[in-house]
Formats: sequence, structure tokens, C-alpha cells
Amino acid sequence: MNNNENPYAVEDLAKFMRLAKKAEKPFIFITGAGCSVTAGIPLAQKIVSELNEKFALELKPLSDEDRRDYGKCMGRLEASKRREYLQKYIGTAKINWSHIALACLIKEGYIRRVLTFNFDNLLARSCGLLGQYPPTYDFTAANLNLHRLIDDPAIVHLHGQGHGFVQLNTDSETEEHAARLKEFVGHTLSESPTLFIGYSGKNDAFLPQIEEQFDDQHRLFWVDMGGQAPDHLQRKLLSSRLAHYMSCENGSDLFLIQLARELGCFPPTIFADPYQHLLDELDEIASFPISKNELSAHEENGAARFSDSTQDILLETKNKLKEVQRDRNGENDFLQEYLQGNYQKIVRILEVKDSLNHDQSLWLARSYLSLALEEPNELEKIRIYDKLINKFREGNILDIQEQVAKALVNKAVMLEKIGNLDDAVDVCGELLNKFSASSDLVIQVQVARALNGMGYSKLLKAKQQWSMPDEAKFYLNAALEDLTIALRLLPENLHAIILGNIAYIKFLQEKITQSETYLRKALHYGGRHLYEATLQDIVRFPINPDSEFKELLEIIWKEINE
Repeated sequence: MNNNENPYAVEDLAKFMRLAKKAEKPFIFITGAGCSVTAGIPLAQKIVSELNEKFALELKPLSDEDRRDYGKCMGRLEASKRREYLQKYIGTAKINWSHIALACLIKEGYIRRVLTFNFDNLLARSCGLLGQYPPTYDFTAANLNLHRLIDDPAIVHLHGQGHGFVQLNTDSETEEHAARLKEFVGHTLSESPTLFIGYSGKNDAFLPQIEEQFDDQHRLFWVDMGGQAPDHLQRKLLSSRLAHYMSCENGSDLFLIQLARELGCFPPTIFADPYQHLLDELDEIASFPISKNELSAHEENGAARFSDSTQDILLETKNKLKEVQRDRNGENDFLQEYLQGNYQKIVRILEVKDSLNHDQSLWLARSYLSLALEEPNELEKIRIYDKLINKFREGNILDIQEQVAKALVNKAVMLEKIGNLDDAVDVCGELLNKFSASSDLVIQVQVARALNGMGYSKLLKAKQQWSMPDEAKFYLNAALEDLTIALRLLPENLHAIILGNIAYIKFLQEKITQSETYLRKALHYGGRHLYEATLQDIVRFPINPDSEFKELLEIIWKEINE
């Protein structure tokens, strides 16, 4: 791979997209499941786990290895059961920020077409939210010979739609369909720069088509959460000098928001100026028709055909919106500033005020938290978290206390990262004392994160005390207790990191079979991100068993990838 050093940042990608738009060859984006996960639609690993639980009878003929394969599991189910299972996620999915950012880029002409492997309609809904309605094509039902007639900007569902007649899930279905898409893939890659995001390409019949058809006519960008490109991409596709790997380690939402900001099309008008957005939408509505019996007698006698028999009945609504819009001009619009990433500006305005109302307090707390998350220096991060905690610690308003809870957890993570393990445990303890009785789901997630943080810090303490077996055993047992409680509090889609920590503890307790079970499940949920994080964790305070645990990790990760 020529680009293993990942030379391009989001700012560079934005420059390439400006050049492509100017050349009248806007980018084509190809999206996968990673773009929909924050909308509530799980990745393949979780789906496979659920299928094994829900359809144990149907999957009984499969080998243990095949039961870990998404396509093979789906292949054992009737089409009606597949549709019913997936619809429970697709039908309840929320519009997420990846798709809002994509809709912004489409609206401003930076993306000409989005091809998606996903069944959900999140991009169409996001475009509608912004007042645009690009044509949508379902390539399981379309005549693929007519692909040159696509009217851009467009959304193309490669494997079907959730409400369509066909959804391609099985290996045989996707392999046959990939062969039919060969000409379309070649045409796509040869007419515009292309960006893949949220799509792994692993064990997939579509990737060989991309590898075969990509011929350096335009650049190709591959965006993934890993710190470096996975082996299956490095072997061929990314060996080209015009194919580039980019990391979105914080997920597709933040990556695409940053990209849209760089290109000056975020936030969209509906959030930056909702009154103007409504006015723009109302301007698209024709005047209201007047029924014949409402016309005057003069109009009835022949003049009606020359008269204007409509009324702009929305005029009063439009005027009220304009009035509210005028009244708000001059007020600080903290939502718009926040969406544009101007956290320091919000802090500067609000910190000097003698008193803050609820909304101002919430925006200040949010901005402190976001500033800290962006800050690269660990000690400065802790300082900003302390400002948030100290200012709002004594309050009792729920949405502001959620910010305090997040700050406490994140502060503990930073303290653990710089080696202050006892202080990290104390901060987690402060959070538990303050919030463990809360019934709020968001607060409960932070309580679980604090318990995971305490458990992980105690695990590290056990490694520090490894030469003293009784001390090490005490800390391992205490860590396991914290992590077990955390596991009960969190929804299943957030279990990966806790399961990974439990797997590590079980291994150090010489319970190898249990460790393997937990580790396999953790990697199924957490994927490459958890694998890479575990590699980093192993080398902290190294002890003799670490090398054997690393061997186990590598074996299971290889099995999952194969």
C-alpha cells in the first residue's frame, strides 16, 4: 500500500471535493452499515448474535463456524422472517447525523450520487428534512442496462430497500447481484471520484468488482474506523497511488459533520434558521383554490375565466414567521454556533454572565464538554472537565446533570490514561455516589461507564501488584464485580468494551475457556475498534500472561475475519 501513512485529512478531502464540483464531476459516495449504526440499526456482528439466539432451530444445520457468518445465517431463514427481523430496526431507526451531513453535501452539489448497501431510508428522510427529494432507485428491481438514465442527484439502493419487494442478504444472492452490477461499477468508478464510508468490504462479492474495475481514472477514498487500512484492502485496492485510506476513528457522524463544515454547508437551514426553512418550504405551496360558489356574481356572469380564483391563505403564517425571525435577530443563536463547532465562542459569551437561565446553562455545559473532547492535551482536558463539574455540580436539572455525569466519566478516563489510577477510581466513586439512584436512562449509561472505568482501573492495579498474588487477586475480584454490574445496566449494543475487560480478567484468573467465550463475544460486538483497543491495553503495566492473552486475541480475531 502506497498510502499506509494516511496522508490526507478531512480538510484535504474537502479541497478535492471543491475541485470535483468545479470540474462538474461531483463525488459519488458508497455507504454501508457503519453509517446507520448510530440511528439504531446494528452492525452484522450483533445481528449474527441475535439470529443465533432467535432462530436456533433454523440455524441448526450450520457448523459453528458458519453460525458466525452473516450471509450463511440469513441463507437459512425464509425471506419473510428476514424481512420481519430487519424491519424492527429499520422501522424504528432515527435520522442520524451521518445522513443529515450527507444530505447537506448533496444539496450543495458536492455529492452527485449515493450508492448504499443499506436497506434503510435514512438518507431519503434526511434529504426530505432539508426540503429536497432526490430520486431513489432500487437496483434489485431496476433494469440495470438503463443505469445511464439515472437522474442525479440520486440515491441508489444496491441490495434493496426495507419497504421494497426484495432484500439481498445471503451469500448467493449478493454474489449473483454483484456480477450483474459489473458494468455499473466500472461506469461509476470511471466517471467521478468515489468515497466509501461505513462499508468494510470484508467477505463481500462487491469488493472484487471494485478491485477489478478501478483503473485510476479518478481518485478513490476509503474511510474506516481503523487506525490503518485492513489487510484485505491493502493487498490490492489501496496499492494504487490514487486510492487513499482515511480513518474516522470517532465514527461516521463526526467525520461527515466535519467534512460538511469544511465545505460550508453545515448546519443546514432547518437548524440554523428554522423560520427561514419554513418560509422556503411554504413558498413551494401553490395558492389555495376558491370554489365556484365563492366567486362574485360578476365573475359568475362570464368574467370568472379571466379572474384569479386562488388565495394565498398562508400569507398570515408567513408574516408571523418573518416577525418572529426579526425579533430573534440580534439574539445569540447558540444552536447555530454549536453546530458550527464554535464552542469557545459560546463559553466566552456565557462565562462572564453573572447569572444564567436554564438554556444558557445547558449550552455552556455542552460547550465545556465539547471543548474538552476536542482538546489534545490530557491535563488541559481535565482542567476543562473540572470547570464544568465545579460550575454545575450542585444543580439538579436533569439535562445539565447529564453533562456533569459525562464530564466525571471522561475525567476519570483521562486520569487513568495518565496513570493516576487511584484518582480515577475516586472520580468514578463520586459519580456513583451522586447518580447511582437515578432512573434516567442517559444517567444510567454514565453510571455503567463509571463502573467500567473503575473496573478497568482496578484491573490495571492488579497488573501493577502482580508480584503480590493476594493483592492482585483482590483487585481482579473487585474489578470483576464492578464490570458485572456495569454489564447489567447497559444496553447490549454497548457491551463490547466491558466484555473485553471481563475476558482479560478471566484470563488472568486462569479461567481460559470463560475468557475465550467473553473475548469472542466482545470482538463480535466491537469489531476492529475493540481489537485495536485491546492490543493497546495489553501492553500497559506488562506482565507474563499478556503474551499468551495476545496470542488468544489474535487467534479469535483471525477466525472472525475468516
